[in-house]
Amino acid sequence: MKLALCALLLLSRIHESLSWLSSHGQCLTKSSLRSSYDEMEIQDFDDGEIFEDDDEVSYEELEARLGDWDERVARLNTVHLVGRVGNSPEPRYFDDGKVVLNLSLACRRKYHYAERGAMGIKSGEEETDWYGLELWGQTAEYASKYVNKGCRVGAIGTLQIDEWNDRETGEKRNKAKVVVREFDILETRAEADLRRQNSRGPSFYTGDDDEYHPSKGSSGGFFD
Repeated sequence: MKLALCALLLLSRIHESLSWLSSHGQCLTKSSLRSSYDEMEIQDFDDGEIFEDDDEVSYEELEARLGDWDERVARLNTVHLVGRVGNSPEPRYFDDGKVVLNLSLACRRKYHYAERGAMGIKSGEEETDWYGLELWGQTAEYASKYVNKGCRVGAIGTLQIDEWNDRETGEKRNKAKVVVREFDILETRAEADLRRQNSRGPSFYTGDDDEYHPSKGSSGGFFD
């Protein structure tokens, strides 16, 4: 008898719980809780306004909504380049003692052999992209002393856009450049000598970047 009463009481409690849930909306599942949490995060992020994918927002409006940059978050304007120098270094010195060096860098696009086969590109016929490098201070002086046209180098820096008005037409123009903060020469003296010996004609970029291998008797450094 007691067992039957306990079972009846349990069923009654379950019925009451189901009735309460039906009167207060649908059951909360993990997915709905996750969705609600995400929505709360978005609302907290932009002070009550939720960004919609279809909204067209100007850069100024977006900047105003986002506020100041959180310095704890890394800025992702970082460029890594490896290629060959396309001009002879000519540093410029200013009255205040500063020095700047502008280099052009040719970077050949690399493809897997299967990609070359699919696209019909032969080895050595890959497209070459050109980048403008801007070096300052000791980095500029170092490159001016040890780098020459055709030298293979590596550079790490930030992408910046120069803007100006054309003096003749008055049109606004812009040009991208990489302001270098780290710079390395990626060939030994033996490799540099071999490159000069193999140079033919006005173009220095006739061979593949992997054509010049480090000499077995060196450690791979520039001053070996």
